[in-house]
Amino acid sequence: MSETLRGAPVAARRRRLSLLVGVAVWLAAVSYLLPFAFLGWIPHDAGLLGQAAERAMEGEIPHVDFDDPYTGGLTWLHAAAFEVFGVRLPAIRIVLLLAAVGFAAALWGVARRFAGPFLAAAVTALAVVWSVPNYFESVPSWYNLFGATVGLWALLRHRARPRAVYLVLAGVAVGLSILAKVTGLYFAAAALLVLVRREQSGPGKEPAPEPADPRPGRSWALLVSAGAIALTALLVALVGPQMRVAGASQAALLAIHFVLPGAAVGAFVAWAEWRNPTMVPVRERARRLARLVVPFAVGAGLVIVPFLGVYAAAGGLEDLYRGLFVLPRLRYRWASFPLPPLSTLVAVLPFAAILGWPERWSPPWARRPIWVVAAVVSALGAVVLAVAGGAPPVYRWVWAALRPMVPVVVLVGLWRLGPRVGWKSVPAVHLDRFAVLATLAFVSLIQFPYPYGVYFYYVAPLVVVATLAVAVDLPFFRRRLLFLWLVAGLAFGAIWLNHASARRVGIAWTPRQDDHLLDLPRGGLYVGDGEGRMYEDLVREIWRHVGPGAAIWASPDCPEVYFLSATRNPSRSFFDFFEGASQGSGIIPPELDSEGVRVVVINLAPSFSPPVEEAAIERLAERYPRHRTIGKFLVMW
Repeated sequence: MSETLRGAPVAARRRRLSLLVGVAVWLAAVSYLLPFAFLGWIPHDAGLLGQAAERAMEGEIPHVDFDDPYTGGLTWLHAAAFEVFGVRLPAIRIVLLLAAVGFAAALWGVARRFAGPFLAAAVTALAVVWSVPNYFESVPSWYNLFGATVGLWALLRHRARPRAVYLVLAGVAVGLSILAKVTGLYFAAAALLVLVRREQSGPGKEPAPEPADPRPGRSWALLVSAGAIALTALLVALVGPQMRVAGASQAALLAIHFVLPGAAVGAFVAWAEWRNPTMVPVRERARRLARLVVPFAVGAGLVIVPFLGVYAAAGGLEDLYRGLFVLPRLRYRWASFPLPPLSTLVAVLPFAAILGWPERWSPPWARRPIWVVAAVVSALGAVVLAVAGGAPPVYRWVWAALRPMVPVVVLVGLWRLGPRVGWKSVPAVHLDRFAVLATLAFVSLIQFPYPYGVYFYYVAPLVVVATLAVAVDLPFFRRRLLFLWLVAGLAFGAIWLNHASARRVGIAWTPRQDDHLLDLPRGGLYVGDGEGRMYEDLVREIWRHVGPGAAIWASPDCPEVYFLSATRNPSRSFFDFFEGASQGSGIIPPELDSEGVRVVVINLAPSFSPPVEEAAIERLAERYPRHRTIGKFLVMW
C-alpha cells in the first residue's frame, strides 16, 4: 500500500514533465514554422491552387466546371480562406500553417509512444524540420501526410485505450485526407491492415490445442492470405504502367520503392495468421474485426458522404469519377520522374546495418571494436553533414542514402518483429510498431508517379518516427549511434535543407534567394528577385491591353498567369496535358474566337506539357501581330 502511494506522486510528476516538454516542443515547432510561411514558391503550384480556389469561390464545382487535378475538398477550403483573408496567395499559406500546427502535435503524440519526453521532443523536431519548412505551399500531399499522422496517432491511442471514438477519429482523418487528394486512400489501406493485425492479437487468440479441428483457423488464414495477394496485385497494377515504359533498372527501383514495402506488410499479416492458428469460428473472427472496422468506416463516411452528396445533387458523380480516376493516368506520361540509379542503394547500407544487424552474427570479441569504429565514423559523418552539407559530393550522398530508407526501414522493422509473431500475447509496443511501419509503407506511395526530391518531404517525418519505433529494442550502443545521426539530421535539415531552393532538391544544393516581395495585388510572397520582377512585368503588360476579369489564353502549364493577373481562363484545364492532346500539334483553341480573347501568353519553357510548336505561334502571330518577350513568356496582342 505504501509503495503504491509513493509511486503515485512519481507517476504524476512524470506526466507533468511529459506535458511540459510536449507543450514546449509544440511551441518551438510553431515558432520555427512561422518564418517560412510566406517564403518561396513554385509558380505553377501556387497558380493552380489560387486559380482553382477562385473559381470555386465564384460558384464553380471542381471536376464539373473545371478539371481540378485533386479531389476538390482542399479547393473549397482555400476558397473559404480567400473569403476570410482576401484573394491573395498568403491566404492559402495560412491554411497550411494552421494544419501544420496540428500535425506537429500529432507527431509528438506518435513519438511519445516509443520514447521518453526528451527523445520524443528531439524526434519531433527532426520530423518538423524535414517537412513543411522545405516547401511551404498548401499542396494536397501535405494534407495526406497530416491525415496519416493524425490517423496513426488515433490508432495508437485506440490500442492503449480501446474506445471507439479513436477509431472514428482515425476514419475522419482518412476522409479529410481523401478530400484533399485521392491518394489519402493509401493510409486507408494501411489502417485496415493495422486493424486486421490488431484483431489477430485480440482476446481469445490463443493457439488451438493439438487434437482440435484446425479448419476454422485455416479458413480465416486463407481469407487473410487472399486479401494480402489482392493488395499486392493492386500495387502492381498501380505501378505497372510506369514499370512497362521504364528501363530494367528503373522498373526494379519502382518495384523496390513502391511495391515491395506494401507487399511485405500484407505478407507479414498473412504469415502471422498462419503462425498462430486459432479455434475461434470464422463468424466470431469476422464480428471482432467488424467491431474495429465499422467505427473507422463511420468516421470516414462522416466526411466523404456529404462530399459525394454535393456531386450527386449537381449530377456530377460521373465528372468526379473522371477527375479522380481517369485524368490522373495522364500524369504517367507527362508528370513522371526517374528514381536515383540502382548503384545509389549502396549509400543506405551503413544505416541498414545499424538498424538491422543481428548481435548473434558478431563474435563477442568483435562486437566492441566494430561499434567503436562505427561511433567514430558516425561522429565524423555528423560533423561533415553539419559543416559541409551543401558540398555536391556530401549532398548527393545524403540524398542517395535517404531515398531508399522507406523500404529499408519497413523490411528491417518487419524482420525484427518476426520472432514475436508466434507468441500467445504480442507486446503492445510491437503492435504499435507494426502500425507505424504499415503507415510508412503505404503513405510513401504519395511519391508515385513523380518521385522528385521534394516529394520525399511528404514522407520523411514518417521515416523518422518509424526509425524510432524500430530502434526501441536495439542494443544500447546502437541506439546511441542512431541518436547521433538524429542530431546530424537535425543540423543538416536546419542548416542546409530549410534554406535551399525546393526546385533542385536531391539534385544539387541551391540556396534560397527569396528576398523579393511579389509586388502585385494577389502577390504577397517573398520570391526570387529575377522571377518576381518577371511576373510583375508580365502582369502589367497584360493589364495594358485587357483589364482584370477579361479572358486571355495562357499556355502551356502557366495557371499562375491567370491568377496573378486576375484574368479568366476560358478552358477547363490548368495544365494542358489534361486536355488529352498535345499542344505540340499546333492546334489553335476555339476559345480565342468564342471568348473574344485579345491577349495570348505563350510559356516557352513549360514544366510538363510539350511546348507550342513554331507553326502554331506563326498562325497566332497573324491574329495577334504585336508581341513582347518577358523572360520565358511571349505576350501577343
